[in-house]
Amino acid sequence: MSKVVQKKNHWTTKVNECTICKDARGELNVQLLGGAENGEFAYIGPVNGNAVQYRHGKVSEGELLLEVETLSVSGLPLYDVLTVIKNCKGPIRLKTVRQGNKLNKDLKHYLSQRFQKSSADYELQQTIRDNLYRHAVPCTTRLPRDGEVPGVDYNFLSVDEFLKLEQSGTLLEIGSYEGNYYGTPKPPSQPPSGKVITGDALQDSLPGSQQSTPRRTKSYNEMQNAGIVPTETEDDDEVPEMNSSFTGQQREGGKSMDSPCLYLLI
Repeated sequence: MSKVVQKKNHWTTKVNECTICKDARGELNVQLLGGAENGEFAYIGPVNGNAVQYRHGKVSEGELLLEVETLSVSGLPLYDVLTVIKNCKGPIRLKTVRQGNKLNKDLKHYLSQRFQKSSADYELQQTIRDNLYRHAVPCTTRLPRDGEVPGVDYNFLSVDEFLKLEQSGTLLEIGSYEGNYYGTPKPPSQPPSGKVITGDALQDSLPGSQQSTPRRTKSYNEMQNAGIVPTETEDDDEVPEMNSSFTGQQREGGKSMDSPCLYLLI
């Protein structure tokens, strides 16, 4: 395995850590915005500097929220992030980073980039996808197979329905495999049945946990084939090209990709 070398100005060198105490009402006095349901990282909104109670460090408006109490929250909807914070006891440790050109609040933009395996960016992309699949069911234009449950394994769509979904901005990633389209949608704007993911559930599903949430094995494998998610053993040169859009995009060399039938990832 090749050694991953990060540039001196890489975002990992600029990660900010702070600890904030809740006030008597249980508030941090730091507004959070964004969330995967909006196609964004959760990020710091307006900060009530006169009321916020810092124990260590500070946060700045616009910074991306990466972790809450060591839990990676990138790719989670805002309602899950707020629930994790609400359920935290005592001072809350936050890890944030200032936005840049490659890493900004736009999840689609970040997921469309290719990074070397084992790099911090590669791992962050994996975290985002894992968190997205906690709520979002992938969609495809192929027909259901025996034993597959619509709304669980996939949302099965016609090509027209899929393209309308892509054009509406609902899909964060798209790919094609054996003539069928596959996509990763944003989580719902509201938690299904009012259910949110608790901090304990997130903790149990961290890598290495014996209680980790099982993947949708079949659909996850096909998403790998479509180039939506990388394989575990791939080399960088063998990674299928991913994209965030079929329409209005161009390949290198200026060839138009307005026609989806010309855009096959495999």
